[in-house]
Amino acid sequence: MMNDVGVKHDRFEDQCVSVYENLSCLPSVKNVTLANDKEHGHLLHWELNYSERNLARKKNVNYKTYGTVNLKNNSVRRFPFNSESNEIITGYSQCGQMKAAVVQSVEQDDIKQYFEIWDNNSKVLTFDVRGEGTHGLVHSNPMFGCIEWSHDKTKILYIADNKPFKKDKQKCSWLDKRKGQGDDGDTAKSCCNDTARKDKYLYEDHWGEQIYNCREPTLCMIDLEKKEMVNLFEFMPPNISVAKAFWSRDDKYVTFTGYSADPWRLGLIYCRNRQSGIYALMLQNKALKTIVDTKDSIYSMIMTPDGSRIFYLQTQSLGPHAQCARLMSISVDHSRFQFGSPTVSYDYVRKPISKKDFQGIFLREALPTNCWLNNSTLIFHSQNRSHISLFLHDVDTGEIKTLETEGEWRLLAVHDNIIFATQSFPNVPQVFKIGTALQKVQGEWTVDWTNVEQYPENLQDIEWSLLHHRPTFENPKYNSVPFESVVVIPKNTANLKGLIVNPHGGPHGCFSTGYDLSSACFARLDYAVLRVNYRGSTGFGQDGIDSLIGKIGSQDVADVHQATLEAINKLNINPANVFVKGGSHGGFLALHLIAQYPAFYRAAVARNPVCNIVANAVASDIPDWSYSESGLPFSYGLKPEPESYTKMLKMSPVYIADAVKTPLMLMLGGSDKRVPYYQSIEFYRIVKSHNNKVRLLMYEGNDHRIAEIEAEADSFINSVLWFNENR
Repeated sequence: MMNDVGVKHDRFEDQCVSVYENLSCLPSVKNVTLANDKEHGHLLHWELNYSERNLARKKNVNYKTYGTVNLKNNSVRRFPFNSESNEIITGYSQCGQMKAAVVQSVEQDDIKQYFEIWDNNSKVLTFDVRGEGTHGLVHSNPMFGCIEWSHDKTKILYIADNKPFKKDKQKCSWLDKRKGQGDDGDTAKSCCNDTARKDKYLYEDHWGEQIYNCREPTLCMIDLEKKEMVNLFEFMPPNISVAKAFWSRDDKYVTFTGYSADPWRLGLIYCRNRQSGIYALMLQNKALKTIVDTKDSIYSMIMTPDGSRIFYLQTQSLGPHAQCARLMSISVDHSRFQFGSPTVSYDYVRKPISKKDFQGIFLREALPTNCWLNNSTLIFHSQNRSHISLFLHDVDTGEIKTLETEGEWRLLAVHDNIIFATQSFPNVPQVFKIGTALQKVQGEWTVDWTNVEQYPENLQDIEWSLLHHRPTFENPKYNSVPFESVVVIPKNTANLKGLIVNPHGGPHGCFSTGYDLSSACFARLDYAVLRVNYRGSTGFGQDGIDSLIGKIGSQDVADVHQATLEAINKLNINPANVFVKGGSHGGFLALHLIAQYPAFYRAAVARNPVCNIVANAVASDIPDWSYSESGLPFSYGLKPEPESYTKMLKMSPVYIADAVKTPLMLMLGGSDKRVPYYQSIEFYRIVKSHNNKVRLLMYEGNDHRIAEIEAEADSFINSVLWFNENR
């Protein structure tokens, strides 16, 4: 009998690995790059950049596919080849003739970068970034990075760290000889000076989780006529890390955004609440002008095609880390180097009247640089309750129209009336689409889409649906805020093993009706998945965000448990086989659920969970999160107060950890700067001290995401085995 059980267990393990291997190799679109054809003006070339988990090589691999759009008849052609790419950022001149690209290689944490300049198919210039010694790493992450060609094709703007690479891994301790005091008078053997020795262990502030290589991003420029790299740091505003830049219409000045690093840096990624501003630099005399100061959070700056107006998104600084944004506009007078006062193009939405109304601007990423149909009409995607929908905004009339609603849409670029986008559903992986926007009558647009690239994996054995919930946990101040859940379930439920409840992190995030790898894998393995967008999720107006402030650990927990009970009834799930899994704030909720309802959930998995809000206030790269979500004010010079820490502690799962009876697996990233793992070890020890079943997996070298290839696979497979073991 035991042998039969062992064989059955091995077969299920093999099935888990097989399902994961099959679905995890589906690529995801990163971005698209467009270029005009110099010889054939009616052709528009596109390069689609993909990222793929390469399980055999145990690394993420980037590659490109190529094609054209015939602008005469809007026909689309895809070329039958692709190429692997180690380009981290690229940019084409407006005519499409010139290309700039940064090529990067990493060997044992040693990063090498080369800045390449191409003229048609010929590489005409290469800069060794380290060898030049002008600045440090060229940045290409979601928060810092751009490549912008001047209109005359003689200069290129980009973002890099101010301090140059260290040319050698110098010891430079007090035990090494000072420069000029080498053995036998050989100065070549000595590399140290007093400053280098004194600063060997100096702490360097950085921008936190996943972008810790970003310390002092600044604006840089390549002068192609002089064939030199130029660091513009000395002309930048003090204590500002430059994020993105644009040329003026006449190439005489540049406009750029930057984040305040004063008095110290808060973690930046996933945080759309950091103080930032907009500036302009005249290149000839280096005159610097502040267009918008750093009072609010400013991001996603774009310019109209004619350069006459600047648009950007604005939210409250140091408030919730994701908020409903306000679209702002500034007029530009190029000839006089003058800028108008900011005006509201579209205000934030406080309380949508119904689910069919526009819910407000909620962007995960920045607006694409090329998002304009014309000088007054832009296209954008935004969280729309549990969908990510595609919208059109007339910046002159203020109207917003819905172009596409269901699924997860992502706008990549717009060229004239040609739209490049992706769409996915829980059972349809990402599809690359090219559409033609047609204006039937004034203000009314439709889009004729062509599916260009769709991977053949058939997931029609999986179904999905949306559940709409009316909250039972009362919040009198925000009594009209609803919430939703996305259900992913196998079509054949005869062998259904149970329900996995999966609240998102943030807490101001949102699960969309797009494709999700782990949910698809769970469904293939005969589990239903309930992805809960509790109150506080993005996409439900600003009231939805504000309703959760000061109520984490109670309102969000109640919403998730309510959604679970309603799903059990609606889907006819056996209540004896209900599990919970979450990461970050989703892990916080998983721990609260098994502590507040100790006899309900069969097993739990928490990935990098917030266990102790006080610990996060002390050690996280975003200490303001602990204060904001607890309903407390935050400032940079804040001192610890017993009342504040007591309130945080009582909201924390660790405060009721002794109530946990549910089998628990903790998964921790050893390099997590967002939710440092020490608090989870504290939770683990409390649970283990009460003789409860608990397991802890430590993924050394992984950040908050646990996204390295082997670690990510191990995390999923161990999760499903844990649930199967505890059924």
